[in-house]
Amino acid sequence: MKNAFPASELKNLFDYDPATGVATWKTRDETSPYWTQRAARRFNTRHAGKQAGRVAKSNTDAPLLLVALPDGKVYPLHRVIYTVVKGEWPDGKICHKNDDRTDNRWENLMLATQGDLNHRAKLRTDNSTGIRGVSWIESRGYYEVRTTH
Repeated sequence: MKNAFPASELKNLFDYDPATGVATWKTRDETSPYWTQRAARRFNTRHAGKQAGRVAKSNTDAPLLLVALPDGKVYPLHRVIYTVVKGEWPDGKICHKNDDRTDNRWENLMLATQGDLNHRAKLRTDNSTGIRGVSWIESRGYYEVRTTH
């Protein structure tokens, strides 16, 4: 991930339980170059030991957990978790196997290509046949099948 927060520093910010998928904030070191001593104390009082991430609605209306890092950017929590476990930011996309984007158990996360995500996508609401890639062409009176290779 280009211009992302250093992966090596993420383990200093979170504790992650792979069985439950919960990431909790660690106590921040008051001597870190990423924040002031006052900011670290305030953060520790408010957040240390608590679950990381806030639920946000995305453009698909599926809830998503987001987390703000010390670089001032907001990241999807599942990408941060992948980075904490693997030690590097993912090259591709991270997919939730059960399609619940708030379930960040390690067994539920997988690295995916855009093609994988397209294949897993739900049918469009205007799909009248119930089959992906098959459309009824009203003006011609027949079904049309589209495939990709």
